[in-house]
Amino acid sequence: MNKKKLTAALLATAMLTLTSVASAADVIKEAPSQQSTVSTAVNGAEQDFVDIRTKVIDETVYYPMDAIMISNVTHTGSTAYKGEFTTAKGNGDQLNVWVKNNASTPVYVTISRDGTDIHSSYKLDGKDQKTFNFVQYVPTGGITGNWKVYVYNSDGSKYNLSINARQF
Repeated sequence: MNKKKLTAALLATAMLTLTSVASAADVIKEAPSQQSTVSTAVNGAEQDFVDIRTKVIDETVYYPMDAIMISNVTHTGSTAYKGEFTTAKGNGDQLNVWVKNNASTPVYVTISRDGTDIHSSYKLDGKDQKTFNFVQYVPTGGITGNWKVYVYNSDGSKYNLSINARQF
C-alpha cells in the first residue's frame, strides 16, 4: 500500500516538474521582435558583436539542471542588496535572475553585465516578483560576463528580498 502511494506521489511530482519546464521553455521562446537587445564591449576593447536579448517574466522559472549563481538568498535589514557573479560559456546561453520583494514598499532592481546596465532601476512593487531572462544569441556557445544585481529603495524602508540567479 505504501509503495503505491509513494509511486503515485513520485509520478505526480515528475509530471508537475515536466509541465513547469515545458511552460517555462514556451515563455522563453517568445518572438525576438518582442524582446530588447543589448550589446556590450568588454573593458572598452574591440570585440566581436555580442547580442543578448532580455525580457521580464511575471512568473518564477526554474530548470532542473541550472548552474546556480545566486542560491536562495534572503536579504533583510536596512541596506541595499548587491550580488555579483560570473557566467561561463559551458553553463548555457540563458540566465535568469529572480527577485521577490516580500516587503510592502517598492524596490528598484538594476542588473548589469561587464559594467553596462541592462535593466536600470526597474521598479518592483511590494509583494511582487519578477524573473529577468537573458539569452545570448551572438556569439553562440554560452552567455559570459561579470554580472551585478543591485536592489535598493528610495525611502529607507526595511528590505525583505528573496533572490536567485541561474544559468542554463
